[in-house]
Amino acid sequence: AMLDFVNDIKIPKETVFWPEMTTILSAIMIFQFFAITDMPHNMDALVRMSMEVKSGFLKAIKPLLVSVASAMRSVVYLMMQLFSTVLVVPMLQSCAEAVDCKWADGKHWIDVVLGHLTLADVHLENVETVQCYTGAHLHLVLILIAVVPTYIVFLVPYAACAGDAQYINRSALWDFKVWRYDNKWRLAAKRKATDMHRGFLGPAPAQAFMTLSMELMSKILLPCITVLTTHSPLLQMTTVSMIGGILWWMSVAKAPYVERKFCVLVQDLKLLTFCAMLCGMLTVYMNNPKSLLTIYILMVCAGAVFISLMIKLCFVPTLKVTKPEVVVY
Repeated sequence: AMLDFVNDIKIPKETVFWPEMTTILSAIMIFQFFAITDMPHNMDALVRMSMEVKSGFLKAIKPLLVSVASAMRSVVYLMMQLFSTVLVVPMLQSCAEAVDCKWADGKHWIDVVLGHLTLADVHLENVETVQCYTGAHLHLVLILIAVVPTYIVFLVPYAACAGDAQYINRSALWDFKVWRYDNKWRLAAKRKATDMHRGFLGPAPAQAFMTLSMELMSKILLPCITVLTTHSPLLQMTTVSMIGGILWWMSVAKAPYVERKFCVLVQDLKLLTFCAMLCGMLTVYMNNPKSLLTIYILMVCAGAVFISLMIKLCFVPTLKVTKPEVVVY
């Protein structure tokens, strides 16, 4: 009850839009700058330099130098991890909302080219005071086109290592030949997957890069699709279902975990998610709010998946612990 006043605070979206986009673009450019300049490893070198001070005035303040350098290194590593993991979805969703323009009924961008519609009639879906493709918004779109694609490319190796910049150095960053077995992005993801024994949660090293890369692509595509296809529900649910189906198929074709039983659990949960997406697509296609057919279908699918999961868990043998293989990179 004491916090009820929070619900009464309404901040206009047009007030938040430009500061939010400025912050997001700054974060994206900082991530790219840190990645290109290999800033995390430069911070490691700075810490080592501060520890090796042996003479002069700096020796007297050596503990302070080490503390400051260590704090700077921690901040850089934390920023790289946040910008490549938990902040990816909200940042890219905001970028998608920044180009989600509301057109007049039955109109599209081709009508602007033909002169049937003026840009004055086009504005952002969430911020009606911002006119699309004119003035500051045009500059914003051009910056997004220049910055976001490179951000996604540089994002892949870091996301494949769970945001741990320790595994991606400057030489590894520029190895874009991901189809090769000895690709440095793949090797970095494999080293990260085997850095600590996680028991039944241990990822399959050979599939670590593929698994995390596919999860990253789904984190990028799903929010963007749901934002940009709001006015076409069937297209939205169709593309979302396709992504869900690909994720499920990839989990079956490329087992993401070493422990077979836990892997089966993950695969069937992805299958259940895919079934829910298909039911959502069927609901949009039927366009009948009173119909309960899709609910019954989803219940049948959930029951079938549950029974299949129980059978697999009963008959799939538990992985025996063997002597680990030592691989020299």
